[in-house]
Amino acid sequence: MLAQELINLGLTEKEASLYMQLLELGMQPAGVFTKKNQIPRSTVQFMLETLVKKKFATKTSKNKVVHYIPVPPETLYRLLEQERAEVLNAFSQKKQDLDVIIPKLQELANKNVVLPRVTFYQGVENVAQAYLDFLNNVPAGETIYNYVSPATEKHMEFRNAMGVFIDSRINKGIHCQCICTYCEDAVRLKVRDEVDNRETLISFETGHDIFFSESLIYNNMTLNTSYSASGIFACFIIDADITRMNMGVFKLAWKQAILDDVKICKKKQVQEWFKKYSDIQHY
Repeated sequence: MLAQELINLGLTEKEASLYMQLLELGMQPAGVFTKKNQIPRSTVQFMLETLVKKKFATKTSKNKVVHYIPVPPETLYRLLEQERAEVLNAFSQKKQDLDVIIPKLQELANKNVVLPRVTFYQGVENVAQAYLDFLNNVPAGETIYNYVSPATEKHMEFRNAMGVFIDSRINKGIHCQCICTYCEDAVRLKVRDEVDNRETLISFETGHDIFFSESLIYNNMTLNTSYSASGIFACFIIDADITRMNMGVFKLAWKQAILDDVKICKKKQVQEWFKKYSDIQHY
């Protein structure tokens, strides 16, 4: 337990053990610890010197032999305060440097060029955060636009994360216009449209495997997500031109989806799915 706490303070496991031995034995030369731990003298010497550098020990010469002295435990608070002061001083210096160079860098920047902001996310947890980052930039009561081919049950962790996203969107009163691929999950979404503040149209009649991804669009933001066999990742782009292009394509797709949805919803298989999920409580 004590060793772990010392490790948390910046020592290695062996250094922590050596510091505790110093406390037990008091001032000692390196040779004592070589015999006690049955490790080479050079290794012990190196670790003791490291304890001195980390301010957990000091050293002195006695009869022309270097002896090491443990720093009393109560002084470790002072060491921590010294480390804190050094970090704050370093932070202060960096801030001063930025205060000097930022105006000069701004002078170099071309005022006529607006660069897109792109953030890449990988892995379920990070991609789930990307959805929340997107949502945090959408004001309450607005509408977002969505193409989706729902993730299969092979990606159950991601599906659960999407449930959290849907709940967060509902809580903010954000409406969603959704174009979903023709699959069973599309019906699971559609039957809850009124409750989930969403309008879902089923399109892409060729089926679920047309793509394994999703796009969210709002204002100047586009979030593109892939959950194919190659892994789960997302790209969050903030750029007005890119979003306008995606929004233009979405409007065309929405017009076609209105026609597709009527046709698809009449299919016998889809009618059976509607009955199956008529009482579903959550996506």
